[in-house]
Amino acid sequence: MIRAVAQALRNYATFRGRTGRRAAWWFLAFFIVGNFLLVNLTKFALLGEVYGLAKWASLVSWFFFWSMILPMAALTARRLQDIGKPGALTILPTAAVMLVSVNERRLITQGYEALIPVFIVATPIFVWFFYWLARPGDPGDNAYGPPPGA
Repeated sequence: MIRAVAQALRNYATFRGRTGRRAAWWFLAFFIVGNFLLVNLTKFALLGEVYGLAKWASLVSWFFFWSMILPMAALTARRLQDIGKPGALTILPTAAVMLVSVNERRLITQGYEALIPVFIVATPIFVWFFYWLARPGDPGDNAYGPPPGA
């Protein structure tokens, strides 16, 4: 996992080439878990009226989110290219993640019920995206280069 996250961060702005399933899933797990933990730390600190902790947790949460958007977009573009799809399609799941994450932080004290309309919009995009992420990559060279690790 550490190797996959480090590789994704090293290639944070590399949109060319291909990335395998394992590396993509580990980085996405890192992003999802990190985002979830930091947002909920902020939420619990606010609910417990520990405002100093809430302020710092919120700042770290925003920093984490915005610093991971470009590496996530680049990695998903390379993953889409691994299955023969154009990397430009990464704009859709990236926009959905931004929609959910920004609204999650904006509505943090209102509970997850306030996010239902956001999830209704984002869920079909996530399902489509996860389906493509789960597909095996093209076994040989494709229009985007050789397979990962070749």
